[in-house]
Parts: sequence; C-alpha cells; structure tokens
Amino acid sequence: MRDAGAADFTVHLTDEIPRLRDHRRAAHRFARLVAGADLDAFSFVDRFALRIGAALAPWIPWLVMPLVERRLRAESADVVLSADDPGLARHLAKRRRTGMRPNLNVLGEA
Repeated sequence: MRDAGAADFTVHLTDEIPRLRDHRRAAHRFARLVAGADLDAFSFVDRFALRIGAALAPWIPWLVMPLVERRLRAESADVVLSADDPGLARHLAKRRRTGMRPNLNVLGEA
C-alpha cells in the first residue's frame, strides 16, 4: 500500500479489531479508528462502508462487527497463514535445516 495513512489505518484495524472478543468494545474501537483515519486512498465504496459501519457499530455492534471481521478475514486470506497448516510447518522445518531462522509474527503481535 503506497499511502502511509491508509497503511497505518489498515495495520491498526487488522491488529486490534480481531483481538477484541467483546463486540461492544470492538465497535467503539472501530469507530475511533475510522474517525481518525485518512481514508482517501480507499475506493468510494470502501470509504462509504467504513464510515457507515463506524457510525452504526456503537449502536448495533452485534450486526456490524461480524461483518467487519468477515471482511478482514476475506481481505487477509491470501497473506495470513494458519499456524496449524502442515505445509507451513514443513516449509519452516526445511528452512531451518538450511540454516535459516524464519521470523513469523503472530497476528496481533506485528
């Protein structure tokens, strides 16, 4: 992502929201993140969805937050790997045998 503001927002969104199990807390944090974000790099549709979602989330968190979480999972599906994936375990073991020391970040620790 070339836009620093959009990248910063995305990092905070993907790092913070999935860790909050309480939809009410997640909704309020989501609303604050969107309110403080420069969303110009996002498409019109994404900006609209983020702003409407942030406005509604504190009032109906049980509806909005599962939608936010679903979108985050869909958007990150190609870059977030499951630690339980046998293919990942084999790949890491192979790298370690060659002397490499892979560095992985657990989601929420980056």
